[in-house]
Amino acid sequence: MKNVSPTWVWLQSVAVSLIAMSAAAQTPAVDSRPCKEAPEFRGMDFWLGEWEVETAQGKPAEKSKIELVLDGCIVLENWTGQNGYAGKSFNLFHSDSSKWEQLWVDNQGQVTRYEGEAKDGNIYYRTDGVGPDGKKTLSKMTFFPKGPGEVRQFGETSADGGATWTAEYDLLYKRKK
Repeated sequence: MKNVSPTWVWLQSVAVSLIAMSAAAQTPAVDSRPCKEAPEFRGMDFWLGEWEVETAQGKPAEKSKIELVLDGCIVLENWTGQNGYAGKSFNLFHSDSSKWEQLWVDNQGQVTRYEGEAKDGNIYYRTDGVGPDGKKTLSKMTFFPKGPGEVRQFGETSADGGATWTAEYDLLYKRKK
């Protein structure tokens, strides 16, 4: 075995200590829970719970369970629809942009990213997309709390840059008892 000088051992231990301190300084404190404390992260709490969802015509549409995950940073929707259709939405307040974001993913391979804001107790989302004809479309989706037991989700699309809007869906979430 090769002889190692005490200076070399000391230099290695200093290097390891500096690396460990640097890593610790870059890791957020586990006790830090900004999403649970700051009110801007709580804009969708009205949607939390288990829901029966119906169309505007009163027909059953699906079941949905909305819960907080990742220390309250994500509002996670677990959607179970008709005919085996299922999806999840990940909703969060993005502190860097001060905007709400939703990422919708379904079991058909569809992914949609929305961006929006909380205003007047509602959540307003928008996204750009491409229609079946290959032309650019706009979509907007609004969540309206209607008291402790109901939430309306209203979706609209525009094929003319937002000059006119067409209702795509109108859903009423009713809290399970």
